[in-house]
Amino acid sequence: MENPPVSSDQSVAWQAHREAELLRDPALIDELADFLAIEPIKEHRKSAYFILGRLGKHVRNADCVSILLTALNKEQDKYILCSVLEYLSWLNFPADTPLTRILSFLHDDRWLVRHSAIQALQGAGSSQCENHILALLETTTDQYDMTYCHATLGRIGTAKAIPYIENNAKSCKRDVRMSAQSAIENIRKRLEQKNLVATGEYIQ
Repeated sequence: MENPPVSSDQSVAWQAHREAELLRDPALIDELADFLAIEPIKEHRKSAYFILGRLGKHVRNADCVSILLTALNKEQDKYILCSVLEYLSWLNFPADTPLTRILSFLHDDRWLVRHSAIQALQGAGSSQCENHILALLETTTDQYDMTYCHATLGRIGTAKAIPYIENNAKSCKRDVRMSAQSAIENIRKRLEQKNLVATGEYIQ
């Protein structure tokens, strides 16, 4: 008699990811940094990067951002790069974070890397990031570039971004149109909240 299939929530991989999401020990960050310095197997490094991304949401955010950014200068495999960029999108970048490496990927020929780089900037809030994304949005003809730009601008965009996004809000491509409309709505909500805070009327 065949064994019943194992559901995803009982699999080893799923359990490992769930445990990583619950980690809170800041000492693990230094251990992972030491591990990454010597680990030759890329799948193992990818798992370490994932744990750093999860840890950074709870403890020592700046240190996790720094280690993941360093990885972008060392890794060559596009799938590893995409993963590291995705994990960076989970974190909040400190104001003095160097973004040159991520910004260089915005024009990468590998679309997987390029889209992940756009996504990674959701963790940043600088006008520099917004300007680079707007420049890409204004020049790209790739509908997926546009969709990712809209998603990131929905998180970090200012009023300046709205006219750029509005150009795509009536696109014949459904994903482009809907992502543009969502981004504009999110930006306007954020601006409204800031105005309410500034006038003392905002109650969370």
